[in-house]
Amino acid sequence: DGVNVDGSTVQGGLTNFGTITAGSSLTSSGFDGIDISDSTFNGGIHNAHYAEILARDTGITISSDTVFTGGIANAGLIASTSLNGGIGHGVHIGSGVSFSGGIENTFNGEIRGGANGTSNHAIDIDADLFSGNITNDGLIKGQGFVGDGINITGAEFDGSIINDDHGKIIVSGTMGAAIYVGEIGRAH
Repeated sequence: DGVNVDGSTVQGGLTNFGTITAGSSLTSSGFDGIDISDSTFNGGIHNAHYAEILARDTGITISSDTVFTGGIANAGLIASTSLNGGIGHGVHIGSGVSFSGGIENTFNGEIRGGANGTSNHAIDIDADLFSGNITNDGLIKGQGFVGDGINITGAEFDGSIINDDHGKIIVSGTMGAAIYVGEIGRAH
């Protein structure tokens, strides 16, 4: 992993002005750009203009009993570079997570899943609780056969999805959806 936070408490968040990389398209699985699990993480993640988070698996993954506050703000590139059939999301918020602060992808921002594989969602949300809006004024691109731009399943979702004037949410696969909302716990 480029950045790994496991079983920790973080105050103040993380800001990237450069490049965070993990693995290459030819390596095995287990390489996330930022991997946060079993932690309390306050202050959010900010990926600045021209900054990049590139990973063989998932750009940002938050999982396993994590309490995360402050949201994710992207003005650069968050992407999976997966090319060999693995699952690689741009942003993955997994089960067991309480997430607040929303996700903002600004005018110059791009979030995308890996170019190959079955279901490489740009944003994949399966959190126990997701609080905040998903706001897009840039590009969100799902890739793979059934890769969605935004995929929400299993979560209690308290917020809205807002695609602003310049925002594009697209997919490259034949079965992907720009926005897919499956069996969620509850939407507010």
